[in-house]
Amino acid sequence: MFAQFRDWRPLNHLAGAAVLAVIALAVAGSESALAGGGGKFVTFGVSGAQITYVFGGNNKGFVTGQYTDSAGVFHGYVRAPDGTITSFDPTGSVGTLPYCINDGNTIAGNYIDVQGVKHGFLRSADGTIAVFDAAPSTDTFVSSINDKGVVTGVFGPSDGEHHGFVRAADSTITEFDPSGSIDTNVASINGKGEIAGAYVDGNRETHGFVRAAAGTITGFDAPDALDFTSAVSVNDSGVVAGIWDDEGEEQGFVRAADGTITEFEVPKAMYTIASSINQQGVVAGSYVLDKNIGYMKGFVRNTVGTIRTFAPRGEGPYPFAQAVSINRNGSIAGWYANDKNVKHPIVRGFISVK
Repeated sequence: MFAQFRDWRPLNHLAGAAVLAVIALAVAGSESALAGGGGKFVTFGVSGAQITYVFGGNNKGFVTGQYTDSAGVFHGYVRAPDGTITSFDPTGSVGTLPYCINDGNTIAGNYIDVQGVKHGFLRSADGTIAVFDAAPSTDTFVSSINDKGVVTGVFGPSDGEHHGFVRAADSTITEFDPSGSIDTNVASINGKGEIAGAYVDGNRETHGFVRAAAGTITGFDAPDALDFTSAVSVNDSGVVAGIWDDEGEEQGFVRAADGTITEFEVPKAMYTIASSINQQGVVAGSYVLDKNIGYMKGFVRNTVGTIRTFAPRGEGPYPFAQAVSINRNGSIAGWYANDKNVKHPIVRGFISVK
């Protein structure tokens, strides 16, 4: 189950030849109603791409992710608020996965080289790309970057045990693991340098954790969790959002800075998967209904616990929508899949707008 939430993005499918030049691409966008939410969203796809994933967004309205070219190779892109899309790849990449973007428009992520080794990269706002490894002779997986340019993630073999790392703005790398961890997953870092994630212990039980900027690590579990609790996002107030398992049905939680945990779920949902929490404490994520297991839609939970659900609509059926981030303005970014609609590519990105 642990790998399910680290590897649901198509990292393991990256392959093919590299595109070394940075090019500007036209965007085909459309605007329609946000079902159930009373708002609107903009949908988009990289020109000529069958698949356009969104994996991260910032408070300025920029989003980043990956797309496939005609040969099925994954490349990175960044989309500006005016709709301009710029494609990029680190030199030597045969598959690029941009994972997150900060308010300075620095993008952090991973890429795969021709030997199949995964490396970290940072792309600055001017397009300069720096690559790094958290440790030699192993894979590096980047999870999050804050506005100070501090990056966090894990390193280790793709199918083995992982360890956490934090990379300072001066490139210094510090490794860490919660006490008793045999596999560490790092999810998010906030502006203060606090890190949230999860770890597996010797009994194969998964616990959430928060690491202070000074290095102190506190583990925790949702009150009703059986053997799985995972933090997925932490805001600058130290409030954490995450997921926990209730006999095979994932639900959400919010953990206050004082450690108080509030569990929640979308009504009638089998899976409630929190993805992001913004500075106001509003949580965004996705859910699956018991009677529609093949359909995933988005939700937003405000600070008093009210949940609003949504899905793109207006251009045809959308059986799968994944919300991945929410910024301080309440704008939600994500991607949706639709194999029945031939008007647009199979997978497209979306951004909610006021």
